[in-house]
Amino acid sequence: MKSGGIWGYYAWDTYWLWTPKELWTSVLWLFYAMVLHVRLKGAGWDKLTAWLGIVGVFVMLFTYLGVSMLMKSSHSF
Repeated sequence: MKSGGIWGYYAWDTYWLWTPKELWTSVLWLFYAMVLHVRLKGAGWDKLTAWLGIVGVFVMLFTYLGVSMLMKSSHSF
């Protein structure tokens, strides 16, 4: 069993294609990693954490709906 990057290397001769779907999925992962790190800073950061969570919903919706509808990608279904 191969991971996605290794399979992509054999299929397309590259590990990363920079398609909108791959890029925005990475942005989403990094955004929520930032939210988790802000949460660990303590109770003084609760208001920022809440706002980041709200913004995160819109980032997620754009990643999974907006990118599919607005941008052409090799990952379109």
